[in-house]
Amino acid sequence: MMVPSEFSIWLSWMFYSGSAVIFILVFRVTLAGYLKSLLRPSETDYNQLTDGAEHKRKGMLLSLMLSGLAWIILKLPFILVLLVFFGLSMVIPKVIEIRTKKIMLNTFDDSLVDGLTSLASSLRAGLTIQSALQVVTKSTAPAFASQVEKVLVDYKLGIHIDEALNKVRERIPTQSCNMAFGALIIGKQLGGPLPDILSRIAAAIRERQRVEGRLKALTAQGRGQGALICSLPVLVAVGTAWLTPRRMDLMMDTLPGQVMIVVMMICEFLGIFLAWKVLQLDI
Repeated sequence: MMVPSEFSIWLSWMFYSGSAVIFILVFRVTLAGYLKSLLRPSETDYNQLTDGAEHKRKGMLLSLMLSGLAWIILKLPFILVLLVFFGLSMVIPKVIEIRTKKIMLNTFDDSLVDGLTSLASSLRAGLTIQSALQVVTKSTAPAFASQVEKVLVDYKLGIHIDEALNKVRERIPTQSCNMAFGALIIGKQLGGPLPDILSRIAAAIRERQRVEGRLKALTAQGRGQGALICSLPVLVAVGTAWLTPRRMDLMMDTLPGQVMIVVMMICEFLGIFLAWKVLQLDI
């Protein structure tokens, strides 16, 4: 028979658990979408990709969530949890910023072929380069249109059109962008058949993207194996803390165990970094 104090504790846990389950059931779609946006920003929301404050906010939130999980599951001391939080808050926002910038550059490269094709069609219709760029801002993807709008704004402020186009190459440091806008600047200066040049550049970029997609498909197995191997130490640690907490207490409460944990974390991050560098593609 339970005493009143034990019954009140049991009732409180039931109340909190039931409230959490109801909250998750009611807001499961919103929570799933928000967690997905934390881990992978939407490629269609170009403003989200270029918002630096959003990257820092997401990084701090993920750091807080991971620190809380480490405190609850691994039962780390509060001081060590604070150190983990500060370490993660310095690393994760930077990782999110680098990942988001990569997505932004890939989004621009994906929209580059359609943008060049639309620009070439406008030039064939007899429009000037400035008028063609204005047409492109209304008929292309946001990633390409936003950069063209910046070119037109710079041109209206008195900057030469060639210099405004060259600034796009500085803002988007990819080989496809450098090739496309470099050809546009050179063709405009030399007075050659600019629509034909842009069409050929678009065809070359399209073929390059096809080859990149083929290589990514061939290396998908290696990326999956690397992710599995890198996740095994974390899964083993969580399983040990959950099934045999006494063994994990030896790691957490003794100095040799704490040193081993620090060394394992360093080796884990080093292995993730080396695997990431090896699986990177550069065409």
